[in-house]
Amino acid sequence: MNSRISARAQRRRRCSAHCQRRRTLGWTLSARARFGRAADADGAGGLAEFERDLIRDRTGEGRQRAKDRGVKFGRKPKLNHFQRQQALLRLANGETQAEIARTYGVGRATISWLQANPLP
Repeated sequence: MNSRISARAQRRRRCSAHCQRRRTLGWTLSARARFGRAADADGAGGLAEFERDLIRDRTGEGRQRAKDRGVKFGRKPKLNHFQRQQALLRLANGETQAEIARTYGVGRATISWLQANPLP
């Protein structure tokens, strides 16, 4: 029984030492953490993570260039500025949200959101 316990303990120590070596190797390979992770990781998982980091960098740079050119991001509004003003006026006059939503072809939640977030 004692030999079995010591064998388990030895395996744990060996595994722990191996994992520590792998962790430190990842940090010493490169100043940039992602290169260290790619070199240290096992198989295709490390390469996929490395590639994902490169994709994230490239898309971030592309988004920044687009913002610099003045491209607007996000969803287009369902109602234009005039329609939003008219909907707010109709709400103030006592019409229900459902009636207003039906006339503009939007959901009641859109009119409710508009009421909670009026125009600046």
